[in-house]
Amino acid sequence: MIFSEPLLETPAEQLQAIARRFKELRLATNVRQADLAKRSGVGIATIRRFEAGGNISVLNLARLMTYLGHPVDAAGVVPEFQATTMKEFVQPSRRRAR
Repeated sequence: MIFSEPLLETPAEQLQAIARRFKELRLATNVRQADLAKRSGVGIATIRRFEAGGNISVLNLARLMTYLGHPVDAAGVVPEFQATTMKEFVQPSRRRAR
């Protein structure tokens, strides 16, 4: 997996990065907060709070991203993990690169 930004250490930093990238996307698509609120069904105060600090529900983030033409991809948010035993679930095995 290739990261364009350095790995962020805290959940708060991760949410702030998401909020920053969301705001950049909204501005790049020339959508005002008021128009986004009206068309997505997410309150304008929620959008402002999200862009300022990063806190938002997953449902509201999905609504906003869908309206902007970038639906949330579940695989991008939560990677798949398949464990066949409890031991693998608790401690995934490492695979050697060949």
